[in-house]
Amino acid sequence: MSDNSAVVGGSIVVTGTNLNLVDAFRLGDLALAASNRTPTSATLTMPATPASGVLTMVVGGTSLSSDYRIDAYVAVAVTAITPSAGPVGSRVTVSGRGLAGVTAVRFSNGVAATLPAERSDASLSFPVPPGAASGKLSLTGAYNALTTDAAFDVLPAVTLAAGGLEFAQVFSRRANDPQLLLTQDKAVVVRAAVLAAAPGRASPAVSLSAYAGNGVLLGRMAMTGPAELPLARDDYRLDTTFNALLQGAWVRPGLTVRVTVGEGAAAVTLDATPPVAAATAIRIVLVPLRTPSGVTVSPSMDSVNEQLARIYPYATSSITVAQRQPLTVSGSSADLSWWHNALAELEEVRKQEDPTAFYYGLAPTYTNPSALTHTAGMAYLTDRDSGRGATSALGVDATWRKPSATDPFGNNWPLWLTVMLHELGHNHSLKHVDCGAPENVDTDYPYPNGDLGDLPLYDSVYRATTYLGGLGAPRAVDLDGVSGKMKDVMSYCDGAWLSDFSYLRAQQFSLKRAQAQAQAPARVMAKRTAALADGYLSISGSISRGALLLRPAMASSARLHQEVAGQQHAYVLRVVTVAGQTFDQPLEAQLVADSKVETRHFWASLPNPGPVASIEVLYQGKPLARPAAAQTPAGKRAAAPGVASFDWTLEGGRLALTWNAAVEPQAAVLHIGANGQKTVLANALSGGSAALDVSALPVGGRFEVSLATTSNARLLSIPHH
Repeated sequence: MSDNSAVVGGSIVVTGTNLNLVDAFRLGDLALAASNRTPTSATLTMPATPASGVLTMVVGGTSLSSDYRIDAYVAVAVTAITPSAGPVGSRVTVSGRGLAGVTAVRFSNGVAATLPAERSDASLSFPVPPGAASGKLSLTGAYNALTTDAAFDVLPAVTLAAGGLEFAQVFSRRANDPQLLLTQDKAVVVRAAVLAAAPGRASPAVSLSAYAGNGVLLGRMAMTGPAELPLARDDYRLDTTFNALLQGAWVRPGLTVRVTVGEGAAAVTLDATPPVAAATAIRIVLVPLRTPSGVTVSPSMDSVNEQLARIYPYATSSITVAQRQPLTVSGSSADLSWWHNALAELEEVRKQEDPTAFYYGLAPTYTNPSALTHTAGMAYLTDRDSGRGATSALGVDATWRKPSATDPFGNNWPLWLTVMLHELGHNHSLKHVDCGAPENVDTDYPYPNGDLGDLPLYDSVYRATTYLGGLGAPRAVDLDGVSGKMKDVMSYCDGAWLSDFSYLRAQQFSLKRAQAQAQAPARVMAKRTAALADGYLSISGSISRGALLLRPAMASSARLHQEVAGQQHAYVLRVVTVAGQTFDQPLEAQLVADSKVETRHFWASLPNPGPVASIEVLYQGKPLARPAAAQTPAGKRAAAPGVASFDWTLEGGRLALTWNAAVEPQAAVLHIGANGQKTVLANALSGGSAALDVSALPVGGRFEVSLATTSNARLLSIPHH
């Protein structure tokens, strides 16, 4: 025989003797067509389907077996390679004929693929082996071998960068960052750094799946990214990572995200479950101030909401901004004492009206801009460990629009805004950062010269559902045209953003504050609404340079200031009555930030003890000094000319008051609505007469009027019909 195998439909030439006498040639049960027969040769055509066996000849009805075996086979042929490219580990499928008989597949550099045990004649699938090179494939079958016409492109390996995923809320932090703590209900950008091992690698499909804490799928989305994979991560550029914006409603404790790079068996996946903080909220009340120069100007409430969400750990949906009616404050903002008085009055109003809110007073333009003496803002410094403290602050009003800071995103940072963000930082327990010579700096601040750290800043208004926002290094060209590190807004060096250090501490305060408010709302409410037959007497004042300055006392039907828990306190209020009784009450003296000289404000309420003879504040058991003008014993006020008097009229939406200011210099007016809503109408009326516009108040309830000296106060009630 010319060959012992042939492709189906092909031919084999047999030679011998007397072949012209053969009636039929057979391969197993199949008859083979014979042509060109002579006594010594014949050409046999192979069947159309694969067959194997011994060649037999039929002569006169007798089958004669030859000594030869014939295999009719399907030749290996390739019609397609799909896909035409893929990384190591991805599957490639060769389509064609005769593939069941393939014994080896090799890539262009000779690296062999691992073939499956079972395959079909029409297709053969196998993974791209490590070390394989791009080029044509070589296939070896039992009877033939071939090299494909088309080449297969082995793509560079794809990896997820070390550190895995990143989450961007104000700062972009890696999933393994121990200080990562997402704000609940605040939109977050998830970043995946997908890298190639060699240049020129087209980006694969990258997708994200988000799951709730109970495992329920929240949604799937494609992540947007560069068309060609980078070789190294760039922390400060969004266009070098694959990004997806998760809506705020998904950002809850237990959130898990899975990022998938590529498809099929070659896909790379990475899961992350970022820590999500407990829910927090902030209500900020803007308070325009009415001064002799007019009423100050408030910024838009939307702009305040937007800027708080931009740099503070609150979700837009958890920020409430309201505006109060103007509060009258006498005096000039050119005097430092005015700022202390205004801040103390603002805090008294807050405690009476909305004790869980932050009150922000808008001060008139300061009129003494000397670098050594001017004041642009003032606030109470709260306690981070307990989440407690007075949450009132003052800052220049919205007429101060001159630029005061820059950032890499081109945002507008007018002075009124940076002052507000700075003072609210104090209300979130933040001390000053040491740049520009502020007082009371945080000695734990980790970065030099008031600089921000190296974390990427993430800029967003957190309202859009598709806008990714911006990302940048914490560097900018400052107002003097000098490029450098940005400064913390808690410094005096033209900062606008909180550093990651300050942000984390503000977040800790907000969580502690939410926890403290949730733990004892019933107790606090009971103390604030409890009424005594004789009412309460509230004493307040300030302590500076070891000296005590008292503010006018106030009478009220309910306690205005909570009792201070515990016995070990540096400051104690001592009240001695005309009847000889002594009352000691611990004080928490609240530190005032940005006051130039260390100053503390304090407040205390106690059941009205009757006429007060004297008031002292003890520091570590010793009485604080008082200015000479303030040392007249309270009991001697009765010797003032005239007698106490009071009269009022309520007509046409105006409440008119008259009283003997020689006996009782100060008056305060509070409206308590029928629903219990409290509105402070005035806190420091003087001169013996006042007319208040009450037309906007709902009819019903009552007015409480407190007439006071520094140490004594009496309460009068006026029905609001």
